[in-house]
Amino acid sequence: MSNKRLIIGTTATTFKSGGIPSFINELKTRSDYQDSVFLEWNKSCKPNEINFGYITSNKFLKFIITQIKVFICCLKFRNIEVHSIRTGFIALILFKKKCSFFYHGPGFQEYAVEGASMITKIIIYIIESLCLSKLNKYFTASNFFKYRLRENHGIPLNNIFVIRPALSINRESYLLKLNEKLKKCRNTNIIKCIICRRLIQRVGILEFIDEFEKIENNQKFEINIVGHGPLSNEINLKCRNLKNVIFHGELSNESRDELYSDSLLNIVPSTHLEGLGMVILEGIKHGSMPLVTNCGGMPEYLNELNVGKVFDDSKGIVTNLDIDLIINELEKQKQII
Repeated sequence: MSNKRLIIGTTATTFKSGGIPSFINELKTRSDYQDSVFLEWNKSCKPNEINFGYITSNKFLKFIITQIKVFICCLKFRNIEVHSIRTGFIALILFKKKCSFFYHGPGFQEYAVEGASMITKIIIYIIESLCLSKLNKYFTASNFFKYRLRENHGIPLNNIFVIRPALSINRESYLLKLNEKLKKCRNTNIIKCIICRRLIQRVGILEFIDEFEKIENNQKFEINIVGHGPLSNEINLKCRNLKNVIFHGELSNESRDELYSDSLLNIVPSTHLEGLGMVILEGIKHGSMPLVTNCGGMPEYLNELNVGKVFDDSKGIVTNLDIDLIINELEKQKQII
């Protein structure tokens, strides 16, 4: 039996923006995760990775086959860390004594925000409670979710540990890229922005578009929306009526990164249950300044990184959209360096 730690991710493809796959990719760079083996979906396997691969499009069969693979892998490791209840269900039920859980948010509350029925919410809560009881340790990426985990499931705070995907940023690179894009912006008189999320209710994109429509002179902005989800069609229809709001749908990593590299502002207008906001880190790497709502763990993360700006809500972001935001950010970063 291996003494290495088995990290159970998800069967979601890693090119999807944000979420658990992106989070785990960042964990792989941390020194305390170097002696780990990662079980997840991958395009190609490295020595420390086990690939779920393509299983089937049938959800029930996919779940059964996934659980069999998880069970077999769990037999080979003494230490297991699960990041998804759906993927790691069998591990959380049968291997509790050697199992830890990385809490990425309350599933039953997210279902509530997305409009699920009361029966569905109760079932999800029961499953979540059953899976999260009596585990070895608990991890989360923000103090916001640390306290939410205690409130929802009674987990003692001294058994919940906060682990960030990144404790610092390449500030010089961020400053250089942001400055270059500002020069380009002054030549074109267009401030390019990006919103890159899974398109569900709680990420607040519909609310942002509604507020954006109301402001005067919004022609000087170009809003690029990237992602896929239940709200794809509704957001696409809204964007068709706005010349400077462009809906791209789901993109490859390369195409998405090109948009990040061309965008001055990375807007994250979440309204509920935002543990950290991995897209914040994705944008910073490409020199996009994060503008976020005061939601979940995002304010504490931006405060730690000393980057970007927090607003109360989408209206606050929209009414403050201006080139002065970038100028002030550049001055702040220069002072830090």
